[in-house]
This record gives sequence, C-alpha cells and structure tokens, in this order.
Amino acid sequence: VNTNDIMLSAEAQYSIGELWMREKQYEQAIQSFNLVREKFVGIDDWYSLALLNLGECYEQINDFHNAREVYQILEATRPDDDFGKTSKRRLKRLPK
Repeated sequence: VNTNDIMLSAEAQYSIGELWMREKQYEQAIQSFNLVREKFVGIDDWYSLALLNLGECYEQINDFHNAREVYQILEATRPDDDFGKTSKRRLKRLPK
C-alpha cells in the first residue's frame, strides 16, 4: 500500500464522519472518526482533525468525559499548533 492510498483512505473515512456530523448523526460520526483515530495515527492532519471532530461529537451527546480525553490527547501531541490551541480552548469550555 502506498502513501497516497493511505492518505486517501484517511481523508475518505474522515469525510464520512463529517457527513454524519452534518446530519447530526453523532453516534455514526463517532464511529467514523474513531476509525481514523485507530487506523491512521501517523497521518497527522487527518488524525488531528478527526480527534477535534470526535471531541465535538462527544460534546453534542453530553459525553464530556470522552470529549475531555480526546482534547487532552490533541493538546499533548500538538501543543504548538492550531490543533493543540483549539483543544486547549475546548477543554476550558467543558463542564467540570
């Protein structure tokens, strides 16, 4: 499997999650974003985008524990870029 195929697969799985999210089908979106999380760890931007949206889906269904966990992973792995900064802001808005 070449790198382009992996990138396309990560993007496709992410896009499926986005479509579910747009339809407010959060459980299906969570499944799609979790697939990206599990299978494409090394594909930085798709992985990070999936985690951001995963956190947002968890927030939408009031699963703040999982939202916090996802945001903390992103904040720890990408502390100096927009992904990490967005995660930090989202962590602050979560209920205690």
